[in-house]
Amino acid sequence: MPQQYRRGHLAGHTLSPSPQVGLNDRVQPHKQSFREMTISQPNSANIESWSQDLVSAAGLQNIDVDVDAEATIAATSTAKSAAISDNVTGDSGSLSQVTSNAGLQATTTNLIDVASDAGLSGIATTAANASASTSNGTATGYATLGDAAGISDLDLLKVGGELNALGKSVSTINGSAETVVGSADAAGKLTGQMEGFEASRMTVSSDAALQGLTSLTNTATAAATSSGNATAEATANIIQGADLDGLKVGGTAAVTGQASFGNTSDASNVVGNSIALSDLSAAQGLVASTNGVDANGAVIAGAGINVSSDASLTGLSSITSKATAATTAGLAD
Repeated sequence: MPQQYRRGHLAGHTLSPSPQVGLNDRVQPHKQSFREMTISQPNSANIESWSQDLVSAAGLQNIDVDVDAEATIAATSTAKSAAISDNVTGDSGSLSQVTSNAGLQATTTNLIDVASDAGLSGIATTAANASASTSNGTATGYATLGDAAGISDLDLLKVGGELNALGKSVSTINGSAETVVGSADAAGKLTGQMEGFEASRMTVSSDAALQGLTSLTNTATAAATSSGNATAEATANIIQGADLDGLKVGGTAAVTGQASFGNTSDASNVVGNSIALSDLSAAQGLVASTNGVDANGAVIAGAGINVSSDASLTGLSSITSKATAATTAGLAD
């Protein structure tokens, strides 16, 4: 993925006054880092009650389409991972992992050439849930998502008529842990990137309407009573609505990129300490142009977005993040 971004260029008669919150301008998300988690990914060693679920999914991959008439291409993918562990005496651990999920994705190439009007949609729905509980011992619930996208790595799209396109990715991550005697560790995290619509080299001869939508709800909840700490950590890397560098439209264009993020960590204790962390690396509504770097390290300007007629570009980012730590007799951070 590209590492440098600049504001997009519009050629056309009018530009909508829609709020540009979330419109990317020289952000380098892959060089940013969020605070390292202190909760380590659990494994089955020395854990009396253990549950693990690993999932990856995709709707359509590596498509090569050439149509002389109208075409509609739609792909939907749902990935659900659930790990639940309960114990009375002894440690309890759960690990829920979704490594990747995409509606329309390329591992080699995605090429689409349509002579007339085209409809394109890619929708990915993802859920990772890890829950661990015990009466006497350490409880660890660890839920993680790698990458998720509605449409990603679309290398070339040519449309001879109008284009109506939607890329949408919706995910939930939930890690929870509960113990009476011992420590409770809960983690929910996005380690890679979530994006609604990511494409390059798109050419539309007539009007175009494109939307890239991303929504992530991430929670970590830890509860302990005595003889240990309660630690809850909810962290996310990159959330991005749309990256549409190289878009050329011969008519009017309406382009929207939106990223929504809700992040909650909650740690509660009676006797021991409570620690809660909620963190996000970057949220981007719309990336309109992407710079590259050649073999000598020189910056190569991105193609941007070029529209021959009226155009509206909207980038929106909505972020809610909350960390709550509470204890009766210990320390809260």
